[in-house]
Amino acid sequence: PARLRTRLAVAMSGELLRGMRYPAAALPWWRRVFEKLQYALVVALFNVQPLPQQSDFRRSFDNLGLAADRGYSVVVFPEGKRTTSGEMSPFRSGIGLLAARMNLPVVPMRIDGLFGLKQAGKHYAAANAITVHIGEPLRFEGDADAEASTREMQRRVEEL
Repeated sequence: PARLRTRLAVAMSGELLRGMRYPAAALPWWRRVFEKLQYALVVALFNVQPLPQQSDFRRSFDNLGLAADRGYSVVVFPEGKRTTSGEMSPFRSGIGLLAARMNLPVVPMRIDGLFGLKQAGKHYAAANAITVHIGEPLRFEGDADAEASTREMQRRVEEL
């Protein structure tokens, strides 16, 4: 629903976003323009927030915290990458640190059906082709061990 969709801050690969915002000079001019336009649209329409995997993640955590303080729900895909096999990858430990530091409820979710669509090259799903499983909210204290929190979140998602 729009009342929820417009209050989301979606974490996205910081490296991917940076590549869109500052495309490589070796690309053709039209591709650089397309990448910059794509960046502007994804930031404006989907309120994505950069969450880099290599560096500067603390500033990203601060930005996600500010979004949460403003009433946004923060969406993070804790695997840090898209699956290439259809199987869930291990969660990255940063999600445990983020969950503990934000001191907000974490709602574990699992989305089924997207991998098959991607493999088939489809851009739109038929009714009931995608299922979202939603678990009970979890809360981690600010001093919780990031690795243990990460493992607990992954276990809960696997159980869904």
